Amino acid sequence: MRSLRLITLSIGVAAVLAGCTTTAEVPDGGQSRASALGDLDSTGFTDVELLLTDSQNGFQSTKSTDLFVGLPEGAVINDQAAVLDYLLRTAWSVSDVEPDSSITAGFKGALEDIDWVAVGNADGLPLSDRTSATNPTLSVDDATSTFGPWPGDVPVLPAGAITLP
Repeated sequence: MRSLRLITLSIGVAAVLAGCTTTAEVPDGGQSRASALGDLDSTGFTDVELLLTDSQNGFQSTKSTDLFVGLPEGAVINDQAAVLDYLLRTAWSVSDVEPDSSITAGFKGALEDIDWVAVGNADGLPLSDRTSATNPTLSVDDATSTFGPWPGDVPVLPAGAITLP
């Protein structure tokens, strides 16, 4: 009889605990990190890193989405503004973790020779003061006002923006 009560109690506790668990809400729209990586690869970008960063500073936690890319040797960027816009929108569309501080599009290799801040400024992007020449950054507030609510729509690189070798 005692073991029957124990089993019944165990089942009751398990049922209560199961009701207490929470599941993360899956946002509407956007794309997964894996999908974004696949799109970037199929577009021709190389050496791609897509980092969903959670930084701790004392008791404060901040989340950012940082995307870094290169291009194969011999590739030509025909529309720098379109490439920058595409990469920032791609970072904003990743729905795995909602950034609460910033999104960044970083450039590697020969792409570091381009002044991406000048490109962003000429395109009217409200770049953050954290921005460096090869890592244009938008605050989450500026990304929201520029691209709409997170996660943003999955972008498409305009035809002809890049010529691959």
